[in-house]
Amino acid sequence: MHEPKRVESRRNHDGSWYCVDSVIVGAPAAVVFSVLEDLEGYSSWWPGVRISVDGDVARGARGVFSVREGVYGLRSEFEIETVEPGRRVRLRCTKGGATGAISFEVGRVEDACRATILWDGVTVRAPIARLLFRLFGPSFHHKKAARGLRGLQRAAAEALRREPRSTRPSFSWRGSTPE
Repeated sequence: MHEPKRVESRRNHDGSWYCVDSVIVGAPAAVVFSVLEDLEGYSSWWPGVRISVDGDVARGARGVFSVREGVYGLRSEFEIETVEPGRRVRLRCTKGGATGAISFEVGRVEDACRATILWDGVTVRAPIARLLFRLFGPSFHHKKAARGLRGLQRAAAEALRREPRSTRPSFSWRGSTPE
């Protein structure tokens, strides 16, 4: 199993954060995206994270994103900004503990795929979270993202095991099915 990696993190001029974390997942992109697209299922594989959506996962739908880690808690309201089937779900947090864009993305890499969590212009507003960012920079965020990406690896492996072999998406770019 591949370990999650902090790809990049930087503080923007406006004080917001740009953070990228990713991991290689040993499953076809379609399987991984099906796990990522089920926003309300995140709590089953990402400890301390809950997402609820009013209605279907579609552009314009609204919901709540909550993170809890010990005494630390953060709750933000969001609107789904983009759903690119098989590739990306992008949320725009508009009120609460954090504001800005958070994307969950999938891309093909050889015989697997890369799953990425991207914070794009996220401003942390919750008092304890702001203090943690001042003290430790984005390392606290990256630790939480790594736990989520490890959980995603396990959830994708489980989804792949449950899927009948004849309907599994192919790892190959040419569309052949695995033996």
